[in-house]
Amino acid sequence: MAIIVFVISTVLVIIDQITKKLAAVKLEPMLPNDVPLINGWLHLHYHTNTGAAFGMFSNMRWLFISVSIVFVIVFMLVVILKKVTHPIACASVALIIAGGIGNLIDRIFVGYVVDFIYVKIIDFAIFNVADMCVCVGAFLLGYYVLFVHGKEPKDGKKADGYGDRIYGRNDDEK
Repeated sequence: MAIIVFVISTVLVIIDQITKKLAAVKLEPMLPNDVPLINGWLHLHYHTNTGAAFGMFSNMRWLFISVSIVFVIVFMLVVILKKVTHPIACASVALIIAGGIGNLIDRIFVGYVVDFIYVKIIDFAIFNVADMCVCVGAFLLGYYVLFVHGKEPKDGKKADGYGDRIYGRNDDEK
């Protein structure tokens, strides 16, 4: 499962970096204008962010680099040590690792994070693929912790006996 998590994370980091590079090349020269994908709803708009989410804590680059490195290492260790095996947990960890690395690359090599996706209808913060990975990954991890973890049987059998009903087994045949 670790290989799958790292492959997914790698692919998402590549997608993140390609889209940020395209945004810098194609959108930055268009400033202050943006490109409507769905006019009035979803636009592409180049923006640089030296802070965390929504621009909070601007110009604290080394703090974000340090925290990102720690979290990425912790999540990688969780995968390597096989502390997560459930598909939802693995997907969440893959997304969080990818998002962390994607924005970490920007902070280390450029000094800021490139954002370009703008949900104009609600005037939401401008974000990028890595930000989406972290948010979706965190949501999935929360879902897993609240609704799945601890409810999985240790012996690999379905808790409700559903698998037994499918295969027609009864208690005498187990």
